[in-house]
Parts: sequence; structure tokens; C-alpha cells
Amino acid sequence: LVAAQARTSDSIARTFAIALREGEIPAVPEPATPATRADSIAVGRPRDHVGAIRALLDCGGLPAVVDDSEILTARRELAQRFGLWVEPAAAAGFAALRALRDNGTITMGETVVLVLTGAGLKDPEP
Repeated sequence: LVAAQARTSDSIARTFAIALREGEIPAVPEPATPATRADSIAVGRPRDHVGAIRALLDCGGLPAVVDDSEILTARRELAQRFGLWVEPAAAAGFAALRALRDNGTITMGETVVLVLTGAGLKDPEP
């Protein structure tokens, strides 16, 4: 399980790091100041950060933070290579997959399921 987050909306990722360091999930999430094209994941303070972080910890998952340029590149690649027109928030998952593959967290031959929700009609700008 990977929680893909835009760089300016990385509250889960930063709170996850604290939970790993301190051995418990903080009662209050680290705040973020969202400023991203991926508006569907532009969250300053997650409603259930405990549930999200617990899910990541329980299955050995991790958060992955990507910036807007990675998200928009992933969006273009999804459209050009696979004919999938998605909104930027959906492309964040593909951008995270690419980043995790590039850094060796996900290796060739592993099975990955990537859920793309949110059609490009929600954000028609390139």
C-alpha cells in the first residue's frame, strides 16, 4: 500500500515519519499548506490520519511524495502511452509508482495494482 501525496499536501508522509520515529501515531497530524494542481488530494489536515497511517504500518506500506511536475508528467504519460486521461490527483499514484521504481523500492517483476480514479474531464487543462 502506497499513499501518494503531492509535495505541498504531505501531511500523512510527515506524520508517518514521526510515528516511525516515536513509535506511536501523533494525535494531531502535521499540518500542510496545499498548493497543487492535484486539487482532489490538496489536504492540509487529513480527517483520519490515524486510520491512514495505521493502514500503512499494518501492511508494511509507505507514503510517497511527488511534486506537481512529476504529477503532470505522469498524467501526460498515462494519456500518451495508455490512452488514459485522468485528473492530476489520479496521476499522483502513477508518479509515485515511477518514483518508487526509480529509487528501487519497487523492483522489476513485482506485481503492482494502480487504481486510477478521477477522469480528465475534472481538470481538462494539460
